[in-house]
Amino acid sequence: MTDGSSPSSAGRSRRGFLATIAVAGSTATAGCVGSLLGTSTANEIEPEAPSQPRKGTPGEFYTLVERNDIPVESLQKDGSDLQLRYATSAETESESTTEIEIITTVYNENLVKKRRRDRHALC
Repeated sequence: MTDGSSPSSAGRSRRGFLATIAVAGSTATAGCVGSLLGTSTANEIEPEAPSQPRKGTPGEFYTLVERNDIPVESLQKDGSDLQLRYATSAETESESTTEIEIITTVYNENLVKKRRRDRHALC
């Protein structure tokens, strides 16, 4: 590359850009303009041991992501948004995609589906 950047740094900046766009888009959609203006009320979430049956908590999500060999740097709750920062070991776009797929699957299986089951149980 003529600009002096390596493929791995290009992948990291691409992921950072996409993550920024996703967070900004979801923040704007949710009407949480305060976080864009620096008035965020983010709360740090600590890992917690998954229960049986799963409660579907963000702390369980944190632990389950790490059990899939993806080190979590931080997980914060800002209003109704969760913001995950993790250390990537991906060196290729394919490896990065795999990490994102793992995180998405853990999120869907443990937070989204759990919440849906809880809502149906209340009916």
